[in-house]
Amino acid sequence: MWYEVRSKVQQDMLRPKSALFYIDEITGVSDDLLDLMVGGGTGDKKIVPDVSPFLYRWSLEAVCYEMIRCSMISLGPVVLKLMFGLPLWKLYRTKNLDDFDMASERMHIISSRYISDAKKKFKTNNITDPDKMSVLQKLIHKCGPDSKIPEVMAIDALGAGIDTTGNTAAFLFYHLASNPVQQEILYKEIKDKLGDEKLTPAILNQMKYLKAVQHESQRLMPAVGAFSRITQKEMVLSGYQIPTGTHVSFMSMGPMLSEKHFTNADAFVPERWLRDCPQKHNAHPFAFIPFSHGARMCIGRRFAELEIQILAIQTLRKYQLVYKGESPVEMLTEFLNKPDKAIPIRFIPR
Repeated sequence: MWYEVRSKVQQDMLRPKSALFYIDEITGVSDDLLDLMVGGGTGDKKIVPDVSPFLYRWSLEAVCYEMIRCSMISLGPVVLKLMFGLPLWKLYRTKNLDDFDMASERMHIISSRYISDAKKKFKTNNITDPDKMSVLQKLIHKCGPDSKIPEVMAIDALGAGIDTTGNTAAFLFYHLASNPVQQEILYKEIKDKLGDEKLTPAILNQMKYLKAVQHESQRLMPAVGAFSRITQKEMVLSGYQIPTGTHVSFMSMGPMLSEKHFTNADAFVPERWLRDCPQKHNAHPFAFIPFSHGARMCIGRRFAELEIQILAIQTLRKYQLVYKGESPVEMLTEFLNKPDKAIPIRFIPR
């Protein structure tokens, strides 16, 4: 069943062109975030006590508050307790199970309502050119109007994208604000490549340092620190015989922070991701897989990358960021990784 669903949505969700369809919309949402968070840049210096809550709202935008509240339950400490605590919920209903079910059901109701409204609008648009369709339109066109697959994928994207993209953006803001030299290099690239022009896919593709900054931030502080699979055949891993059907976890954070793969691994060095740079890393290809790899790679990868890149561009075009915390930010692991404290940042208008 999983493969049937994935095979129908894989191409449309993971093609870079699919995400780039929304470049103008994401730019507008990012500008709205800055207006909301910084107050339109009024005043000489503006300190936001904690950027994380605003970035959760940005990552979901329209349906923000209720969906965020539910996702904090269904993807937070509750699910961690259900997965790794005593499995009492298998014997009788527990509060954690009730909370998880309630939050999941509420997310389904909210998402279904918006998706149903979108389907009605699509019928009146009568668009037949796939290049002019949104991703949801493409899935409906491919799977049929009565299929539940587009709805399931949309709900999954809405729910899973809040914490992951929001926390990734929060970590990126922190790294930029606490590394002024690298921030200035990125600002210069934005100014040189984009200036005051409208962002286009061609210009975005030229911004190599932007992508390097994003990679380095995710290497140091990935929103997802591990992946798990159930083995489909008997195999040997590091000398251990693993039977078929075994639940195997890969702690992907380990290689990302290992000196074996990345010299000066604790430092924020975007240059390690640039070709022909003396600091270019020689890590194993699988030492950095923040979105996992293979058939079960994160289905929303292209959208998350684009959203974060556009947010960085729009922010640095307008503001210089300065971290105002008293101590470094670390990762707190619940079900996902998130900042262990508030991230206060001063936004200085350029």
